[in-house]
Amino acid sequence: GREFTFIDAPGHVEFLRNLITGAARSDAAVLLIDAAQGGSEQTRRHSALLRLLGVRDVVVAVNKIDLCADAESAYAEVAYAAGEHLARCGLAVRGIVPTICPEGVNLLERSRHTPWYAGPSLLDALCAIEPRREATSRPLRLAVQDVYRLDNVRYVVGRISTGRLRQGDEVLLLPTSRRAHVAALHPTRVAHAGDNVAIEFDGDVFVERGHWIGHADHAPKLTRVIDAELFWLDPLPLAAGTTLEMRLVTTDAVFRVQSVRWVLAGDGISRVPAAAIERFGIGGVTLRADRPV
Repeated sequence: GREFTFIDAPGHVEFLRNLITGAARSDAAVLLIDAAQGGSEQTRRHSALLRLLGVRDVVVAVNKIDLCADAESAYAEVAYAAGEHLARCGLAVRGIVPTICPEGVNLLERSRHTPWYAGPSLLDALCAIEPRREATSRPLRLAVQDVYRLDNVRYVVGRISTGRLRQGDEVLLLPTSRRAHVAALHPTRVAHAGDNVAIEFDGDVFVERGHWIGHADHAPKLTRVIDAELFWLDPLPLAAGTTLEMRLVTTDAVFRVQSVRWVLAGDGISRVPAAAIERFGIGGVTLRADRPV
């Protein structure tokens, strides 16, 4: 009754960019742990990245149990340690499944190879995860892509990221904080998250590429200062005073690092004070933009 897309993300530190790209668009994660080796620094880093990227549901596959002298004991040890660590990271563990992946053990259904295991198969654990709240049920966010004039009619165009927009709605235009009514909406009178639309407003309002449209009662917040958690990929450390350019859907903004507040310790949980974030590190920073965003 459900369709899954699996995005394979290599675990080695050199490929963490791939992990971030895949996890950023995922609803859940399958964390693969070698039964003989147990959790490693790599596992702790991955757990921290999942929390940072907003992935909260995790199914653990304790793999290669056939290479362990005592599969049941090896599984129990890894399952206890992994479950405790993931819970401390704030992740919801939806299943810890012993697997022998090349043979399909416990992937689609529980296998006779593990009579001592009474939990769900990998597929059953994934199916039990509730889908994320649909983007349509969230507040309206539309980044303006461009403004066109055809036959003396001005069209504001863009893609709805979240929420819905109806012909006749009153909206708030940011960063100008002007209000306007949607006189006409094309190609439909009601559009939802994911739809590309062209909007005619009832008056002559200033809108340009990079502006945002939302409903006044759930409007985005304008600010110059942002506290952010980030993962740093550049070989040079990130420190106060560094200038960064941030892509904000259809526009860019220049930010300066005002301060580095903390970095994540090797356990993947503890935060320690630091003056810089080293390559492949996770940390908290305060950023100041060159204009309200």
